[in-house]
Amino acid sequence: MENWILRRIRRTGANTLGAWGVAFLAIGLAVLLSWRYWDNFLHGPFEIAPPELGTVQDISKAPRYFVRVKGTKIQDAGFVRLSVLTENGVETGRSVSEFFYALTVADKLLIVESPGVLGPADLVLQGVLKRIPADLDKRLFDFPDSHEIRRHFYPFYLVELAPVDFREAGSVAIFVLVLFVAVFLRFALPALRRLIDPASHPAAKRAASWGLLDIVGPDVERELRSPRVIIRGGWTLTDSFVVQKDSFAFDLFRFSDLLWAYKRVSVQRINFIPVWTSCCADLIGRGGSAFIKTDQAMVNAILEFATRRAPWAYFGYSEQVRTRILKDKEGFCREVDERKRNMTTC
Repeated sequence: MENWILRRIRRTGANTLGAWGVAFLAIGLAVLLSWRYWDNFLHGPFEIAPPELGTVQDISKAPRYFVRVKGTKIQDAGFVRLSVLTENGVETGRSVSEFFYALTVADKLLIVESPGVLGPADLVLQGVLKRIPADLDKRLFDFPDSHEIRRHFYPFYLVELAPVDFREAGSVAIFVLVLFVAVFLRFALPALRRLIDPASHPAAKRAASWGLLDIVGPDVERELRSPRVIIRGGWTLTDSFVVQKDSFAFDLFRFSDLLWAYKRVSVQRINFIPVWTSCCADLIGRGGSAFIKTDQAMVNAILEFATRRAPWAYFGYSEQVRTRILKDKEGFCREVDERKRNMTTC
């Protein structure tokens, strides 16, 4: 039967892959639900002839809606859409944001919304076919004989749009997908490796250097059941071990390998006013480290517990200790080992 350490590592690998699987399923479902857009993204703008245009009744269900339309005549619809400019809630001016035209296509008129002025020669237009919004519908057909007037118009309108603008959302989605795949390769592949070969995990290799995993594993499992353990921030401190065991991560190192421990306080400020404070107990070991975020009282309790379990380690933040660990960790480890031997022989 596989020992506790390998079972925990295999479980974190399975949980991680399961989460990525759900994420990929959600992405696949999103692509499937938006396939109409992606078809138009890849193949549009479609050349659409008057007979095909005349068969469209519900534009929201039409497979082709990013189109290029050719008319025979274009005329001003007689109204524009204005944008109101304000400053501190006070109107400072107005400007035309969209112009509206009527493009004759076969025997009907297609309303066109354009960001710029169109002339008589602008008979080939491209953009997105959309359902006529309520305000525009009221402007066009709020007349007693509206039913008769509607017969001369298509039941949708064209918002003039350049291909680069139509594809902007899709390009952003593709960029995000590429980043997602990169993150997947960074985190999911190691999870797959942990699932297949849990002994390759750094924590398993570290534990194997202490002795047989079949002996170390039961020792860790037994201490985790002790009433003296401290559990905070996904980490568990026992008499001999510091263990991380949440759904997606596992780590393990011994108090006997502790080198340095200190309290780290971060203060978030807005306009130089402190609004939020976080506290963390940083335990730096020979083969692993733990950064346990919790409240300040519990950080103090964790450091006091660590002091009793590893009195030979350095306690309290020191820039000198940090520099020594970064520049010569092996030398620092030998110094801590010497402190440990001196305390043991006393």
